[in-house]
Amino acid sequence: MSNNVTQLIIRVFCPVSIATNCALIFCVRTIKRLQGNNINHFQEFLAVSDIITSIIFTVGSDISVTNPDLCTVLGAIMQYSLLSTSTWSFLVSLLCYVTIAYSDDQANKLKLYFYLYGWGIPLVSVCGLFGLQAAWQRGTIFGDATFECWISPAYLDLRVDMFYIPLWIQFAMTTTTYGLTVTHIHKILIQYAQVAKLSVTSRIAGAENYAERSVRRSNHKLFVKSGMLIFGFFVTWLPSTIVRVLDMAGQPVPSWLMLIVSISFALSGFWNSGSSSQPQLQTAAPPAKKTISRDEWEAKLAEVKINKRYDQTHLLSLLHASPSLSEAIPSRKNTNNTSSDLNKLVMNYLVIEGYKDAVEKFSQESGIAPNVNLEGIEERLLIRTAVQEGRIDEAISRVNDLDPEILDTNPALCFHLQQQKLIELIRAGNISAALDFAQEELAPEFLEELEQTMSLLAFDISALQQQKTNPASGPAPSPVASLLEYSQRLKVAGELNAAILKSQSQERTPKLPMLLKMLVWAQNQLEERVSFPQIKNLLTAELVEESSQALPTLS
Repeated sequence: MSNNVTQLIIRVFCPVSIATNCALIFCVRTIKRLQGNNINHFQEFLAVSDIITSIIFTVGSDISVTNPDLCTVLGAIMQYSLLSTSTWSFLVSLLCYVTIAYSDDQANKLKLYFYLYGWGIPLVSVCGLFGLQAAWQRGTIFGDATFECWISPAYLDLRVDMFYIPLWIQFAMTTTTYGLTVTHIHKILIQYAQVAKLSVTSRIAGAENYAERSVRRSNHKLFVKSGMLIFGFFVTWLPSTIVRVLDMAGQPVPSWLMLIVSISFALSGFWNSGSSSQPQLQTAAPPAKKTISRDEWEAKLAEVKINKRYDQTHLLSLLHASPSLSEAIPSRKNTNNTSSDLNKLVMNYLVIEGYKDAVEKFSQESGIAPNVNLEGIEERLLIRTAVQEGRIDEAISRVNDLDPEILDTNPALCFHLQQQKLIELIRAGNISAALDFAQEELAPEFLEELEQTMSLLAFDISALQQQKTNPASGPAPSPVASLLEYSQRLKVAGELNAAILKSQSQERTPKLPMLLKMLVWAQNQLEERVSFPQIKNLLTAELVEESSQALPTLS
């Protein structure tokens, strides 16, 4: 087959490639549902590269005779557009993977790197070729390449080194990335199937099935897209690669192979536009299991609110309100495993909170031994009571008598006790003593907390306390007024109690309040997905229908 016939075939089919890629760009720019999609945006770049390649194929190599300088420019542009076609094909596949495996936000963060790769690699290649031209001095590196202006025959080996090898590397990367994407989608489908099996309501199962169908549609579209791009790559570049290998080996090229090359070159951009239907990659997988540390989990539960302020004396007041503890809590010596577990939870609460009398009485009625020294419980209760009543010096003295290392090894706790003493001095109106104490005793390492406490001096303490009992009596309360609340004493007392328990190698947090918070948290999480009767009064444990639901309370 003569070069003229081959050139004619290319000039006939290239407009098809140009038209389809122009149509792709027009659709992305005008159809709203295609706008704002990163993958469509990247495919526009791919289409631009294909259009430039097709135009240079259409121009042909005749211009190398009439205007060699222009042919050099076109040759450099041809090298750039050919390589950018392969780089953007790879980046489209990579963006698919990042969006599905991670998130669209993560893909947006990597955009700059995508641009540098997509446009930078071809630029490095072109600059490298000009550098080799200056070093090897075989003549102009870009010129007549038989069908187009490209790398001239004097540098035939560079067509393989600077184009075909990078091209097939890009193809291998593209194919691998699409394979990883499809594998990840398959894992998502498995997760949805597992969630659907575990769903106990039709509402949840229906939502998961809908999401699963969406991912299956995405999977199908991705198969079609990646399959078409891979097929188009083979059709376009495998024949030409074979021709280059035969040329380098000095073997004749069959005319039928040249016919295939001419048609495949001309339609190289057609495959990109034909695969432009994008999968909906915004569909996320069900939340993967995440490992949360104990500290993180306790912090999450600490944020759970149960409406009424929970304090450590609430359960004790309920127990004292009954003639017998067994009236408040069903605890008998001959109980089943469930009652035994409940009794242990109550015993755990009473021991950690330091209620010695209640521990003794409950131990007699339930038959559960406290497994701790009751004298130690009484000492902790005295210390805790001292803090809750504002007798900080007494609490510090008792702690030092119990174990001096508790405060010596815990500077934060020591500061909080001293801070509480300062608050008590301010509460009592002893301003002079408060200033002297702050200057002499309080550590400067906790400057922010110290400044918040000292800012109480700028307010009328009696007015702040009155506002807490009657909020309508004056302007909005000070943001530091909470330091004067009883809950501040409870907070410090709890911190001190936990430190004592830690020094004695005992549990620091009772299990019962944590279980109540976990119940509230679980209900809140489930409520986001389904309506169901909830426990809103944690003492009566009555199920409340949705129409009458309120925040969980303890009374």
